[in-house]
Amino acid sequence: MINNPQFVEFLISDDGKTFAVRSCPKNSLRSFRVRLNTNSKTGKVEFYSLSLSRILARINHWNDDSSYRVYGTAFPDQKIAVFDFSSSEIITDTQRDI
Repeated sequence: MINNPQFVEFLISDDGKTFAVRSCPKNSLRSFRVRLNTNSKTGKVEFYSLSLSRILARINHWNDDSSYRVYGTAFPDQKIAVFDFSSSEIITDTQRDI
């Protein structure tokens, strides 16, 4: 949705309620290389960062024993996707494979 960037930056608002993934043109101290998952049939890319997850959970007062779904909106022209943590919801066991 943000034009398959080679590098992205993660941005968090001052209040911690908004998170964004922004395409960036090259590697920098704040960027992460996007490695495509060749096994993915949908073309989705996933990033794993325990430290980032813990920071976001602490800021949003999430329970460590739960998983959360956060919806976002992509803005392809600006090459950014924005996620609103105030609309996060706990994922129940029946929703985990969705």
